[in-house]
Amino acid sequence: MPHAVTRHFVDVDGRQVHYRRVGEGPPVLMVHESPTTGVMLLPLARQLADLGYTALALDTPGYGASDPLPGIEAPTIADYADGLLETFAPLGLKRPHVYGSHTGAMIVLELGLRHPRATRSLIIDGLPAFTRPESIELRMNWLPLYHPHASGSHLVE
Repeated sequence: MPHAVTRHFVDVDGRQVHYRRVGEGPPVLMVHESPTTGVMLLPLARQLADLGYTALALDTPGYGASDPLPGIEAPTIADYADGLLETFAPLGLKRPHVYGSHTGAMIVLELGLRHPRATRSLIIDGLPAFTRPESIELRMNWLPLYHPHASGSHLVE
């Protein structure tokens, strides 16, 4: 029988953090890639539940149903990492396993660097590791400009 997914909110210093919970056992806190939500992690969360873990798939601050980090207009990965650590106590977590995918991997890695004793383990999946020139190239050409045409031909371009 499949494990039930339940949705919850926890108060973290006055902001609401939304998460999905599945399974029973040692906790694995899960951090999604941006700009998605924790729902993207449910297939993996169900597999973790099958292996005897409790998966907690968060919506990172400002995504899904989670409030943004207060007083920070343009949060950095370090801000998100510190915000993630702030969820541990309200969730009742002591040194959980922490998984991150893509942007979430950056947050989880930063969490480990900033707070090395806070977690039992870090699982880094799809860490975007680019050189400075590669980062600049991606930012400059990620979404090339195009001009829409009534015929829709711009979609082919």
